Amino acid sequence: MSKLEKIKSQIETNIYNFLNAEEKSDKEWSEKHGFSCSFKRSDYDYLVRINEDENAVSITFDGGMFYELINTHFVSTGKGAEDYIEESWFCSDTAEEIFGLSKYHWEIWNKVSIDVFAN
Repeated sequence: MSKLEKIKSQIETNIYNFLNAEEKSDKEWSEKHGFSCSFKRSDYDYLVRINEDENAVSITFDGGMFYELINTHFVSTGKGAEDYIEESWFCSDTAEEIFGLSKYHWEIWNKVSIDVFAN
């Protein structure tokens, strides 16, 4: 298995583990509060592929929940639940947590794609 294939496999495993944890959390919260589960894996639109030209693994999440989790932030402007503003910016910490990128050299592209480099 090449280095790029190993990186791709690890990223896919990290995504699988993240989605399992999100599904479990949603189920527990829903049961505790008497709601039906709203978690859907199909809401997490993404593609992980080997990009030989760049010697990288590309993760693309143009739309869907991964995009929202990484790029949309609610900032409190007061004490009430309605006192907030929505801001859009790429959060590296969230991307590292979801995709398990802390041990890799990686770069973002237009808030919708990440290249993880093999070197």
